[in-house]
Amino acid sequence: MRWLAASFIVLTAVVALGLPQMALGATRSLMVSSSPNRSSPSNLAGKVVLGKMYVFAFTDTAKVTSVDFWVDDPNRAKPRVRRDTAAPYDLKGGTGSAAIPYDTVILAEGVHTVTARFNYGNGPSVVIHATFTVDNVPGTSSTSATSPAPSSSTTTTTPMTTSTSITAPGGRRLVVSMSPGRTSPANLQGATLEGNVYVFTTPDTASITSVEFWLDDPNRTGPRSRLEGSAPYDFGGGTVQLASPFSTLSLTEGPHTITARFNLSGASPVVVHGVFEVDNFPATTTTAPISTTVTTTAPSTTETTVTLPPPASLGIDAVGERFYFDGVVTNQGSAAEGLLLNSRMILAISDIGGENGQFVYPDTLVWDAERNVSEFLSALPSYAAAGLDGMTIGMQGGNPSPAAAQDYPPWVITGYESDGTPKAEWLDRLDRVIRAARSHGMVVIVSLFYFGQDDHLADEAAIVNATDRMTDWLTVQGYDNVIVEIANESNTSKYDHSILQPERVAELITRVRNRAGGVLMVGTSFTGGAIPPDAVVAASDLVLVHGNNQSPSRISSMITTIRGLASFQAAPKPIVFNEDSTTLANFAAALNGGASWGFYEKGTNDYLNGYQAPPVNWSIGTASKQAFFDQVGALTSSG
Repeated sequence: MRWLAASFIVLTAVVALGLPQMALGATRSLMVSSSPNRSSPSNLAGKVVLGKMYVFAFTDTAKVTSVDFWVDDPNRAKPRVRRDTAAPYDLKGGTGSAAIPYDTVILAEGVHTVTARFNYGNGPSVVIHATFTVDNVPGTSSTSATSPAPSSSTTTTTPMTTSTSITAPGGRRLVVSMSPGRTSPANLQGATLEGNVYVFTTPDTASITSVEFWLDDPNRTGPRSRLEGSAPYDFGGGTVQLASPFSTLSLTEGPHTITARFNLSGASPVVVHGVFEVDNFPATTTTAPISTTVTTTAPSTTETTVTLPPPASLGIDAVGERFYFDGVVTNQGSAAEGLLLNSRMILAISDIGGENGQFVYPDTLVWDAERNVSEFLSALPSYAAAGLDGMTIGMQGGNPSPAAAQDYPPWVITGYESDGTPKAEWLDRLDRVIRAARSHGMVVIVSLFYFGQDDHLADEAAIVNATDRMTDWLTVQGYDNVIVEIANESNTSKYDHSILQPERVAELITRVRNRAGGVLMVGTSFTGGAIPPDAVVAASDLVLVHGNNQSPSRISSMITTIRGLASFQAAPKPIVFNEDSTTLANFAAALNGGASWGFYEKGTNDYLNGYQAPPVNWSIGTASKQAFFDQVGALTSSG
């Protein structure tokens, strides 16, 4: 019987890892409706379907942060079809009032599977499956069939269209992996991708002399994107062990093409194409509660209305002036309760271009961005053990030399291309830092722009583009332990773009808050001793200030002045010094005033002192660092 006429269904969705079958009142199931408004849904498992269907994942818990979907890939070895980050969680996306249909005509007749992974901010993911039968051509489907294997492909020709097949003679094709180790690759053709991906060709045979790649140029009329002279042949480059990522954030949403030409010894070149979809920014869905009617099976045939609550607040948040993490006030029961004790570690993910001979490691005599972040990640657990709550990390800057002028023209320290596109290598390093911090219950203040480096972005449009792309990336990745600092010290005259200066920076703060749907806390910092204007405080989720070159009494008066602002009194929020000095008396003054405080020691490029002048020794290995972390430990102890 076709599902449109069915009044009952036997629910057979099975939770992965041996959990029991779902039943009424269970917390997770895959549902299907014949209407875009998701009315009269029933369980997808066991259905016989045709034409367009509206599939969504149902949960009665507010702790879900996102749901990932796969079709005919129960082991989730290939790129997911979609991630939805707010209820209702739709297989194809949509809005709160209308889902986008999934057209079953793209599937072969017979049995298929939808897999959904429910992700939680504070616990392991849970995976469920629902098997259903496609019967668009009556009499051709079989309920005993298995999910179809990927269809075979034929040789491509040029010029090509989006319907062109993907495989050339010898089985040559483009594949994509979610891992730099190139594990579990899937055909690039037809894939839906987001974030960092690893694209390469297969198979690697001795007859291949090189592989050339083009992006969105299937007829190869423009310059190639890359030439690889030895296996493995990676679109983004890399080593034999690890591929370099390609960031799909550099592309617009929608279809794109990668073209590869295999140059062969003693034979004509072979050209293949892979058409894929970029979906970094899922369609906006509502977080307001919705009512869903669920039809049950025996013994009851009544209808029960279940309300999906809005997502719970996990990760970093604030109520008034107090910070909370995963719903619990920070540093609970200690002298630092409600505060965010932090350290400035701005260069942890940076690469330094230009004249960087000053910053080489003493044992290798070269600068190494990967070594820099790896050593930072190795030290991070010691910060957490000492009680540190967070750190400031930059997509630009900061000034790497204690002796240089503040605009430091000899060096290029920016994570953006001139048009504002984030660099994939920077995002990869930042991703590792944010995830490592989250595993230790720590917060990362991500600083987007730094004076003396903003001039590497071409114009205001590039600044806005960088802001939007970073906002989207941070949101899509699902981080809940991030605070965004638009610009380091907005009030300095060193900024080239007026939108980063005090008179206009609130525009970017508001832009990020709105674009992220309120899931990111946002602010911007000011130079030592400076008080942010009312417009900036009103737009921000927290007040970011610096205490450089200030006395303890000035720290206290800054806090008093900020609390006296009309914008602050209208909406109190945390006051955070995310850069000061090694002066622990300033730390005490901030703490006594109920403000969070940030350690800052530049260092002397000696691979020992400080946390900013590279090469940085990220360990707690000097007297000044140890004194700060000892104080943090004492303040955060609830004993």
